[in-house]
Amino acid sequence: MNAIEVIDLNKSFEGFKLDNVSIKVPKGLITGLVGENGAGKTTLINLITGSLEPDSGEILIDGKKADKRKEEVLEKLYLVMDEPLLIDDFFPRDYNTMMKGIYKKWSSQDFFYYVKLFDLPLEKKVGNYSRGMKVKFNFALALATNPELLILDEATSGLDPLMRDDILEILTDYVQNKDHTVLFSSHIVSDLDKIADKIIFIHKGKVMLEEDKKNILCNYGIVRCTTSDFHDIDPAYIISYRKMNYKINVLVKDIEKVQNTYPKLLIENPDIEDIILLIGKGETQCKG
Repeated sequence: MNAIEVIDLNKSFEGFKLDNVSIKVPKGLITGLVGENGAGKTTLINLITGSLEPDSGEILIDGKKADKRKEEVLEKLYLVMDEPLLIDDFFPRDYNTMMKGIYKKWSSQDFFYYVKLFDLPLEKKVGNYSRGMKVKFNFALALATNPELLILDEATSGLDPLMRDDILEILTDYVQNKDHTVLFSSHIVSDLDKIADKIIFIHKGKVMLEEDKKNILCNYGIVRCTTSDFHDIDPAYIISYRKMNYKINVLVKDIEKVQNTYPKLLIENPDIEDIILLIGKGETQCKG
């Protein structure tokens, strides 16, 4: 079952269009949403959470139209953004009092556990926290609400590598409960490479890739070859290619078949970042 399904979604602004986007976010897994700044990730998230209205298309949460059950949807999800929106004059205890009056599944025990885990001072106003501390506090709030759907919009960008790694471990533990789902939008591809079960790559408002990470890593490869060798490769195997000074980098699928058909070609096993860069910067039109 899908926690989120987006069908033929369109949203236009001056100079930008989210163009006929369709994606599926499986329940109980971590889905990574990757793309450069301005690709449309935040626009898509704002549409999913109801902060924006689409020009056309449909959004389903747990199989039902999100706009028909907005209050129930908001109860199920929690959004962590790159810029924490916090009440500066509140102490952590003030947040605990407020949040347990808003969220039915709020856990004071979990909240203070994460506050302690993240080494956040209880006797200090949140407004006096550093940026990194505010990001960690935002995660403490999110996890204490026990949302079924946790949506992260560049939420780890303000953290140092060690703290980011701790958060990734917490997210991995979080989805051990199969009722929990994470949609993790980030331009830090290495984070998604570590923990995502599925990758969605959005580029200039269009979905360029949507696939299970395991399938991507098992079935995709990069061939670095001469122009002559490039023209010998069946276009059916080619996802994208990029011409460099003295060679062509080619992203291919069905690497076993490619290797059997072209035994002299050396096929490299790429990571997710290699694949994203080649799709984003490469060409996909037919060879000439």
